[in-house]
Amino acid sequence: MRSRLKQLLLALLLITGGSAVVAQDDAVPWNSLSAEQQQLLDPLEDRWADLPADRQNMFANGSRRFIKMDPEQRARAQDRFDQWRQLPPERQQAIRSNWNHYKQLTPDQRRRLRRAGREFRDLPPEKRQELRAKWDRMTPEQRQRVRDRMRQHRTDRRKTD
Repeated sequence: MRSRLKQLLLALLLITGGSAVVAQDDAVPWNSLSAEQQQLLDPLEDRWADLPADRQNMFANGSRRFIKMDPEQRARAQDRFDQWRQLPPERQQAIRSNWNHYKQLTPDQRRRLRRAGREFRDLPPEKRQELRAKWDRMTPEQRQRVRDRMRQHRTDRRKTD
């Protein structure tokens, strides 16, 4: 069971690219980790000193978050990890690419994107399915025109606010 949790933690950190990492350039000495963190991260112990400081910080922060999770949160994380492993490699790569793009957005762009996602999720399932099908039928050029119109609409709306 403990090994499964370690695998889960490492996979989640790799999948997300360490999304909650605090920007730190200082290396994290192995002996500065708590006993629980060392136990979770023990597969990395042999190469810990060779990891870049940002990766050490990512794993240290991630393990700290994982330790604080309650059993229900860990179970949800396990479910997400299982779903991730079942995805084809191309889909995993697309998700990683999208995540890297998201990390490059400004805080305002991220807020708008999260709000649009919430609004989409709040739509009735039939409407979401209809919009997805419509998007799937569009050519790349049509999709770009939609994006451009949405961008222009946001710009116009900001000018009137």
